Amino acid sequence: HDFSLVRQPPHGSRARPAPKRDRRVLAATLGVHEHRLRAPGSLFTSRMPRDQLVDVAVDRDTGRRTLVAKRRFEAGEILATDSPLIVWAQNEAGLLKAFQSSDQQETILSLYSPALDRQDEKIDERRKKAAALARTKAFSSLDKDSILKVLLVGDAFAHQFGKQEALYETASALRHDCAPNCRFRSQPDGSIEVTSIRHIPAGETLSFSYIGVPWVLCTSERRKLLRESFEFFCACRRCQAPDVLRSAPCPGCGNFCSLEEPIAPPQGPASIFWHCPVCAKPFDATLHEEQLNLDFKTLSEKVQKASENIRDAYARGKAPPSKVWEVFKDCEDFAWRSAKELGRGNVVVYRATELVVNTARDFSVAKDAFSKQNIETEGDSSADLRRRWVEATIRRVAQQECAAASCSKGGDCFGTEGEHPAVYEAAATVCGCAPVLETRLSALEREAFFDLCAKYRPCIRLMYDSSEEEKARVELLESLLNAADVAEDGEGVGEEKGA
Repeated sequence: HDFSLVRQPPHGSRARPAPKRDRRVLAATLGVHEHRLRAPGSLFTSRMPRDQLVDVAVDRDTGRRTLVAKRRFEAGEILATDSPLIVWAQNEAGLLKAFQSSDQQETILSLYSPALDRQDEKIDERRKKAAALARTKAFSSLDKDSILKVLLVGDAFAHQFGKQEALYETASALRHDCAPNCRFRSQPDGSIEVTSIRHIPAGETLSFSYIGVPWVLCTSERRKLLRESFEFFCACRRCQAPDVLRSAPCPGCGNFCSLEEPIAPPQGPASIFWHCPVCAKPFDATLHEEQLNLDFKTLSEKVQKASENIRDAYARGKAPPSKVWEVFKDCEDFAWRSAKELGRGNVVVYRATELVVNTARDFSVAKDAFSKQNIETEGDSSADLRRRWVEATIRRVAQQECAAASCSKGGDCFGTEGEHPAVYEAAATVCGCAPVLETRLSALEREAFFDLCAKYRPCIRLMYDSSEEEKARVELLESLLNAADVAEDGEGVGEEKGA
């Protein structure tokens, strides 16, 4: 199947997942609350400890403070640092005790929260909790409105710090975006550091993703996660644009089209249609997608069962049945079929590629383990599985690059004149394939993977820079790149290193 992405010779270069939060109320990014608004574009002085790199503005729709870049930034620049306003044990009583003893009470109460008199089921629950706490001796000095405000702020902006939670003024002003431009990372002393992860022009709002890596989820999936975990309907620029991860072929002309999602929360059941710009006719590919999703789920369960059989066979010191290894071919076949039927830009194809990456990795490691025990296995050799692991990894990275560029080609731009820039979040995928460098590679495989690592070296250094352990991991990767054992063209690539 035409899934190889090995670069041809030229003819003439860990969002970090958002901390887990307990969102008990409507997230602060939903702009539908009634409250007093500041004048559009107005700024106010903030006590946030930072250099003169960002301004603090007030969103005209929500009244929430946001951080705006005062100049252009390149990836890897530190935009702001901040120490926690308060730190507490993970419960309401701990939060209120930390608030009582804090000299930052005014700042904490100034953080954004939904209107205290808003009629909402979950806010009603917090209102009852605040009233109950106000009657206790420990918090009798606080009125119930102050307690409610502190609880709502904690629900919206608390971040885990070890086994405790903390509030940061800077983090409270970082917006969610499905195409984020920043990451923030906790430091050992409890402070946080906000760093740009891609180019940021002057005047752009600083943001990060609440849901981790956003490039492998379609719009409806991202919105569903945000609705369930943070209780708001995302209307960021990416969510309002046609969803390139929901490509489907027009039944009239065969042109691949992207689904246009609603830009506002639908009132009741919403009809979903793809609109072909060539035929100017709508069509519905939902049933086709749903069937392929069911097929993918069945295949994933089959892979899991095969992996269990391999582990059981290894524990008994015997080779697993040959049909177990054939599951990998099923993964490749499904990736090819889903790309043919829905187009390479569809999220089903992205998941199929990830399954190929993981299965090739796990099966190659298993093959090596059996070989060390002098147990012969049938099917593809570990060297051949590693080759397909490299190819699928490159495809996986290329898919994320296309998604980040709002391109519906699903990785086909890689290795062409239209190749997209590196994407910070994809650096984790590149590092995940690094173990192949400790094995014997063909010259063509080495060139392809080395080109990828060279392109992603700045992103890898940026992603793994928070500790000496992570920096050592980067140094190990670079040493492997410099010392990888390479087979000469024409040698038997299937021959194992040291055999």
